[in-house]
Amino acid sequence: AVASYGGEYSVHRVDLSDVAQIKSFYAEIAEQYDGLDLLINNAGLLSEVKLLDMTEDNWDRVLNVNAKGAAFMSQGAVGLMQHGSDDRQIINIVSLAALVGGLYVGAPYVCSKAALLGLSRNYTVQAGKEFGIRVNSISPVIVSGQMISNTPREAIDGVKNLMKVWNQEVPPVHLLYVFEMLCRTPSMTGKNIVLDGGILLE
Repeated sequence: AVASYGGEYSVHRVDLSDVAQIKSFYAEIAEQYDGLDLLINNAGLLSEVKLLDMTEDNWDRVLNVNAKGAAFMSQGAVGLMQHGSDDRQIINIVSLAALVGGLYVGAPYVCSKAALLGLSRNYTVQAGKEFGIRVNSISPVIVSGQMISNTPREAIDGVKNLMKVWNQEVPPVHLLYVFEMLCRTPSMTGKNIVLDGGILLE
């Protein structure tokens, strides 16, 4: 799809829990391209572990990817975005779990996404003030796809029953619509767009 629009692309495999690999990735990108205009932190691990079953390994594995990985991916992006276009942006995929404490997910996932929301706000100030880089986030409820393939059906249905108007899983294309809106709105920064079907509606 990228090539059909005349763009260039390259594929890199990176362990986001390994900061050294992230730094190596950005070194490769810096050699290939002049700058960077957009980073979307979308990679993540889901954890549905129950409170008394949680282990240190489970905690570290999820936090290392969802929070630490996104933090250092964003740090590397800011370095390259200094040489990007006039409108540069980081978009973090958070989760409704960061706002409600988790409806069917475990503490490691909830805490990792809450950390990512805090990171978004901190980078909005730091990267925005010093470099003019925008930072926004999206907090969807249940996004259909492989990530929830092992989630019990009753858990998914329970969340859907809380929705006021949508009552369905969020299709990935809805995230693309929000991406486009954010990219077309250079005055928007520091915002968390919630896709929850009205769950948070008072």
